[in-house]
Amino acid sequence: MKFLIKDQAGKQLYEGFLTPGSDGIKIGSSETCDVILKLLGISEEHVRLQAGADGQVFIQDLQTPFGTHVNGRKVQPGFITPLQPGTIVQLSENVFLHLEPSDGENLDLPPSSLDNSMTTIFPFFLNKNERFVRNLFSALRSNMPAKFHEAVHAAEKEITDKVRELSAILEVSYALNTLSSFQKLLEYTLEMAMKVTGSDRGFIMLHNEELDRLETVINRRIGSREIEKDMLTTSGIVLRCFRSGKPIIEEPSRADSGTHAGKSTERVIRSIIVTPLRIQNTTIGVLYLDTKDPTKLFDERTQDLLKVFAAQASVAIHNAKLFHLATTDGLTGVSNNKHFHQRLLEEFYRSIRHKKSLSLIMIDIDRFKHVNEVHGSNSGDQLLKRLGRILKLATRVHDLIARFGGDEFALLLPETSLEGALTVAEKLRHLVDTTSFRAGRKAVKVTTSIGIATVNPYMTKPMDLVQAGDNALTEAKNKGGNRVNWEKEKIK
Repeated sequence: MKFLIKDQAGKQLYEGFLTPGSDGIKIGSSETCDVILKLLGISEEHVRLQAGADGQVFIQDLQTPFGTHVNGRKVQPGFITPLQPGTIVQLSENVFLHLEPSDGENLDLPPSSLDNSMTTIFPFFLNKNERFVRNLFSALRSNMPAKFHEAVHAAEKEITDKVRELSAILEVSYALNTLSSFQKLLEYTLEMAMKVTGSDRGFIMLHNEELDRLETVINRRIGSREIEKDMLTTSGIVLRCFRSGKPIIEEPSRADSGTHAGKSTERVIRSIIVTPLRIQNTTIGVLYLDTKDPTKLFDERTQDLLKVFAAQASVAIHNAKLFHLATTDGLTGVSNNKHFHQRLLEEFYRSIRHKKSLSLIMIDIDRFKHVNEVHGSNSGDQLLKRLGRILKLATRVHDLIARFGGDEFALLLPETSLEGALTVAEKLRHLVDTTSFRAGRKAVKVTTSIGIATVNPYMTKPMDLVQAGDNALTEAKNKGGNRVNWEKEKIK
């Protein structure tokens, strides 16, 4: 398989080829990479490109500043994503990777390997086991008379189904103990449940103890109109499942009907399964799945499989929620000060030990006191919440965003050089400067002062990095704000 790297104007920067079954090609700005790109927005180790033994190509986001986009869709950092010929991968704002077949190359890849719906590392185990069974029975049929082929095919199908179920449980078990992000955990929980059961749509609801109600935290393939029509007709089933703590399987004819949309739902939804998410003797939420395909009706076998899955998911969700609450700032949704200092300690000494780059970005809202005085503290809180969301969406999953105190935020960027931190900081400054913030009914202009510090040989303890970042931030504010500053002589 051939890949081309081009800039935004279409100028070719690199052309290379992938060898199936090899360790792959690492792309980045470091001299240790196979493809070296000394360009703005390219980190030291940016992505890894690799071809499997069957010719399927994969890409892994290593430490990109703003994520990797495959055909316009952002992929999860750290996870491996399958690519198809013709795919365009955006590596940075101005750098693109094009995947093309080599001359005369056979592109007859396994259908499962081209499924982009599950862009994670976990389905590999499941797919490999399915291929193993398929190849085993193919060899078996080739050594026996044709009259036995039909019986062997039936046995193959039954064994494949069982292997798929067992593999899926192992995939889920590994994934749920690997993902630390609460939101990513919820997303993966629902996606794997849909994959295992073959359902069309689904959602997860968790119990809000303060308001004593179920709240939808994530849904898949359910539009707003469908929620109004279809989901209202099944609300009774969801509540019964939550209150009883028992799984429920129903067909539309037996489901609780709404007064307005019952007939419409009966024509569309063929089968429904709702499973409680429980921790010990307490139900913490429900997982809802349905299908419109009359050939995929849920049965007791599906229910038994989902029970095992839900038991694993419930414990993982509960633990992730506790961790999330203990390490998150209640107002902004980013990490709190305590968690920041814990991670700073770990990352600082890891940087020193392995001689890896570590950068810190300190962000302060310019004239925030004025916003509070003129528009009220509630408007100030809303501004901080909005800024917290902006920072979370604009940074990598393994970067740490924390509320350092008051209107000050800190971003910890592991394995990121000064050049990479400058790229991130300038993009964040511009993003805030061009975003419209609200204070009551009025639009408010908001700018930020940003200071950058990077670990250097003169630093002996974590607070040295914080002090350098704070000094750079103070200088940015003294120069009038809305700027990025760093102490060049101290962080070369």
